[in-house]
Amino acid sequence: ATITYLDGTEEATMVSSPVTISLNSNLALSLTARYFDDNHVPLGEGPVPFKVGETTRVRIPVHITNSLHELTSLTLDLSLGSPSVRVVSMNMEAGDMHEDAERRSVVWSLNRFPPSVSKIQGFIDVSVTPSSQEADKVLHILESATLSAQDAATLGSIKIQQGLITSRLEDDPFAKGKGIVVR
Repeated sequence: ATITYLDGTEEATMVSSPVTISLNSNLALSLTARYFDDNHVPLGEGPVPFKVGETTRVRIPVHITNSLHELTSLTLDLSLGSPSVRVVSMNMEAGDMHEDAERRSVVWSLNRFPPSVSKIQGFIDVSVTPSSQEADKVLHILESATLSAQDAATLGSIKIQQGLITSRLEDDPFAKGKGIVVR
C-alpha cells in the first residue's frame, strides 16, 4: 500500500507490504424449542404447561447455514438439560447424528459443507416428564450447544456457542410464557 501525506509543508510517501485479511465463513446456527409451528399446528404432544409426572414432547428445530467458504469437520454438540429430558427422535438432512447417553448429549457431524448447499436443517424431538422436585420451576431442556468447523479457505477454526433452551419455549408464540412446571 502507498500512502501520501503532508508532513508539515512537505509531501511524504510511505510504502508498506500488502496486507491480506482473511475472513472465516459466515457459519450460523439457530436452535429453539417449539410445541407448535408458526401456523399453530402441534409439533409436540402432552400438557403445556409442563406437568409433574406427565410427559410432554417438544421439537428442537436445527438450522445451520453457510454461504461463503467450504467448511470441513463440522460438529454440533447439544448438551441435554434436566435429567427428565429424553431424546425421542432426531433427524438431519445430511451428516451423522447420534445420542451419547453417557454424556447426556446429542452429537451431529458432517465431513464437508460446501457453500453451494447454504442450509442444512433437521430436528430433535425430546420428551420431558418433570419430577416433583421440578414443580414450580423452569426446566432446562438444553444446557448448551456448540457448533465447530474448519474453514477450508482460511484454514481457520470456527466455533459458535448457544446457551440455555428452557421450558419457557420463548420462540413459540403459542406456548410462550407457559414454562413453569405445574403440579
